[in-house]
Formats: sequence, structure tokens, C-alpha cells
Amino acid sequence: MDKRVKFASYFAMFTFGMANGSLGPLLIPIADFFKLEVAQVGYPVVFSSMGFFTAGIFTSFVWNIRRASFILFFFSLSLSAASFCIFFLHTSIKIILIFLFLIGLSGGMLHCGTNSLFAEIFVKKRAGYLSLLLVFFGLGAFLGPLVVGAILTFSVGWYIFYFFLGTVALSLSFFFKKDIKPEVVRINEHFSRHRPALSLFFWVIALVNFLAMGVQSSYHSWIPFFLTRARDISPAVASYSVSLFWISMMGGRALFARFSHKVDLYISLIFATGCSALFFTLSFLTAEILLIVLSLIFSGMLFSFVSPGLRALGGNIFSGHIGFVIGILTGIGSVGSTFLPWFVGWLSQEIGITWGVLVIPFFSGLISVVLFKMRSSQKIG
Repeated sequence: MDKRVKFASYFAMFTFGMANGSLGPLLIPIADFFKLEVAQVGYPVVFSSMGFFTAGIFTSFVWNIRRASFILFFFSLSLSAASFCIFFLHTSIKIILIFLFLIGLSGGMLHCGTNSLFAEIFVKKRAGYLSLLLVFFGLGAFLGPLVVGAILTFSVGWYIFYFFLGTVALSLSFFFKKDIKPEVVRINEHFSRHRPALSLFFWVIALVNFLAMGVQSSYHSWIPFFLTRARDISPAVASYSVSLFWISMMGGRALFARFSHKVDLYISLIFATGCSALFFTLSFLTAEILLIVLSLIFSGMLFSFVSPGLRALGGNIFSGHIGFVIGILTGIGSVGSTFLPWFVGWLSQEIGITWGVLVIPFFSGLISVVLFKMRSSQKIG
């Protein structure tokens, strides 16, 4: 693969990671700037997530590797333009929400586009390279809040971050300006003619991805709250649990990218989700700090390759419809990452947080069982 294209794809995931990871730290300054009520504080996340969901569905219909350069170039410029618009037109919350939707849409198209591109080119190492893309996304999500923190330390203008993001995205667009040469694109020789939209097997994979993204989002969203309320750990220390989980995920994805082609994909996913269920449970049941830390590390490393692994699994089975597979899995996964954290909160309110959070390892274990059944049948509907 052309080194320029590979670098640009990593850069695109890093850029969207920064946009995505910075939104949480920006909620408070945005809320203070516009004097939002508590119920309105989450609107920026909602609109950005709606854009990301739209990108997944849109990709499933428009993706074609022959026009990959145009799609990635256009949405790099779109991400840049939306970011600059927030910087220059930041006096209205309605305008902010519109352009946050466009940032979610543009970033989502870069996310789905680069994943689709890699899934079509790296046939034999599909799972590994999809995992590697997420390493760069995680790196951006890790550094984005640090940039926000630096800006807020030296300036009251939270919107300055979007000038920075727009500049980064604009530089990204230059790498996609040149066409991806046909000889670089190595389409899977074993072209699959199975139509995923008509396959029950594909929709089972989509449901599993819905649960997987929900489990991941629920765990890193609720573990700090759980540790604070149920284990009397200070909020400052509890917040480190999220960083530890994400750093562990980046490490796990890097390892998976290196060794995924040497192991059976089904076995990897079954092992990862099953063992993660055990470590999720341990982190909720133990009061020992060391065991909590170890559980966070191992659950993060193991669960890290579930998302790229499921996309690779779908790509392996439906190799002739990569754009549809990546787009739908991404869109449905985004719904799961929104719905399940809400469900955990509702359940915790009904039966108590100590029991409510245990639905997270339950779903992780359920995924492992479903994948085991899928491997046993291996029949496309």
C-alpha cells in the first residue's frame, strides 16, 4: 500500500479521535459560555453522535474504493470547515450544535472510509490493520483533552480548540488530494457475492457489535461513578480509571495488530469477550485497589480488539460489500454505545448500582456465547 495513503489514514483516525475525545472536557466551558441548563449540557454530544450515526448509514450506500480519495478528501475539508465555523460563529448555541453534527458526520465518514479502505486492501491481515487504525484514534482521543486543558489554562476561549482542529483537518486534506492508484488497491480475490442485507448471519454480527460497543461505552462511562459511590474512592482518583482503561485498550490493539493474523479470529473474539466478562465482574465485586487496577488493565487489553475483530469478521464473510458492512456495523454500534449506558443507569436506579453495573459483564459473556454458536454453525442465512 502507498505509504502516503497509509499515513493519511492513520492521521485521519488521529484527527477524528481528537475531535471526539475533546468534546467531554469542552462540555463545561460550553455550558458556562451559553449558560445552559443541566438538561441541555449533553446536547453537543447528542448532535455529534447523530452525525456519526448518519455517517455510518451513509457509508453503507455510497462507499466505493475507486472513489476513496474523493470521499476522504471531501470530508477532511468538511471537518476543517465545520471546525473553523465554530471558531468564527461561536456566539449561538444553535449554530454550534449544527456544526458539531457536521463534525460528527465528517469525522464519521473519515472513520468509516479509512476502515473500509483498509478492510479491502489488507485482506489477509484485515483484523490487525483495523485494530491499528483504532490505536491512532485512541491516541487522538487521549491527546485531545490535553490540548483542551492547555487552551483553557492559558485562555478562556474554548472555541480556540476548533481553530486548532480545523487547521489539523485542513492539513489532512492535502494527503488525500492525490488519487489512490488502481494498482495500490488489491481487492479480495475470493469475491463474496453474498448480500449482507439479506443475511441473518450478518444481522447477528450487527447485534453482537451493538452489544460490544454498548459494553465498552458503559464500562468506561460507569466505572468512575461506581468506584466513587460504591467503593468510596475520590472522584479525582476514580477518573484515572478511564485513562487506565483507554491506555490498556491502545496497548491491546497494538498487540492484536501485530499477532491477529496468526490466530483464529473467532477464537480470539470468544476468548476476549469471555475473559473480559470475568475481569469486568472482578472490578465491580472486589474492594482491593490492586485487583481493581489489574481488572481495568486486562479488561481494556482484551476487549480492545472486539470492535476491529467484528468488522474484520464481517469483511471476511461479505468481502464484496465492505462499505455496507463497515457502515452498518459502525452505525448500529454507535446506537449501542448510546443506549446501553442509559440502560445501565436506569437499571442501577431500579435495583441499585452495585447490582445494576453487573449487566455489563453479563452482556460481554453473552457475546462470547453467541460467537461460539456462530462459529459452530458458520452458515450464512
